[in-house]
Amino acid sequence: MQEFGMPFRKVTLQVGTAIDGKPALKEFDAVSGDQRVIAMVKDYTAENEVGNQTRHARVMRDLYYLSLCQADHRFLFLSSPYYAWLRMQRDAAIATGIELRIIPKPDVTSYAVEGNQS
Repeated sequence: MQEFGMPFRKVTLQVGTAIDGKPALKEFDAVSGDQRVIAMVKDYTAENEVGNQTRHARVMRDLYYLSLCQADHRFLFLSSPYYAWLRMQRDAAIATGIELRIIPKPDVTSYAVEGNQS
């Protein structure tokens, strides 16, 4: 998320209270140091309907956890094929304030070329 100009790291955050009264915790894939930006990343394929339903449950769970976070920016990054599949699902509800994005492809032109360059 270069647009924010800051580093991100995996962080476990409290997202509420568990049934036993203890803190409910969730690990997020990308959290800014000030916790104003929080993201989850799911690089799923869209191979088959059975597998997609399992992935769908995980994505909906992560969207729920993102909805519990108090952050200025909340993102769910998905692979392009899975994003296309998810768009077709009528029960893929996205809470207000969460932005879905496609995982950006790496800019291969920015990598140094190694090896013989004669």
